[in-house]
Amino acid sequence: MANRSYLFSTNFDKSSYAGKENREIRGISEFDYDIPLAYKILVSQDAKIVNSIIWEYSHPIAIQGDFSKGKRKFFDFLDALVTENILDGSIWEEKMNEARGFLNSAKCKNDFFLLENGEIYEMTGEALEAQNLFLFENEILKIDDTISRHLLRIKELKQGRQNKHGLFSGFGKSKKANNESDKELIILHDLLGIDYWSDVLYYNFS
Repeated sequence: MANRSYLFSTNFDKSSYAGKENREIRGISEFDYDIPLAYKILVSQDAKIVNSIIWEYSHPIAIQGDFSKGKRKFFDFLDALVTENILDGSIWEEKMNEARGFLNSAKCKNDFFLLENGEIYEMTGEALEAQNLFLFENEILKIDDTISRHLLRIKELKQGRQNKHGLFSGFGKSKKANNESDKELIILHDLLGIDYWSDVLYYNFS
């Protein structure tokens, strides 16, 4: 197992077998060992629990959301990162512009986002469907609270650890962590998930 979360777009409603005959599944992003905030936001609008397109599993362990509404919610989130001064530096602006460009491209456009976390769930040993339900009820359906908690922690750490050299003015993984607070801030920056876009994923359906 690759132990990744995966984000796809589809032109069919996975909760129903009715609909289009020519089904499209397009890769959007994948992330190692966790589920980025960006994925949760993108899948959060008109969200529902659905069966996986990856796993042959008797219970629904994926989450589907409206593509256009989810993208709009995510772009509003990117705007908030700027207006609330969450991220500093031109490289963040570049990453956010890349995110907008990728998600607006013709190769991504579809009707739904589909979030697949089975490999992440499998790491814990708990029932996959129980973990999916917990994520759905406590983070996806309460996405505004989820966003607020994440960004509040970033603000707290930045206020406590920022130095005159602007330690976190650049992109997270390019910076060195000097202590546990620094490491947590870098992890939180990375877990925003705003620069992991690719139409070629470990699982491809084209």
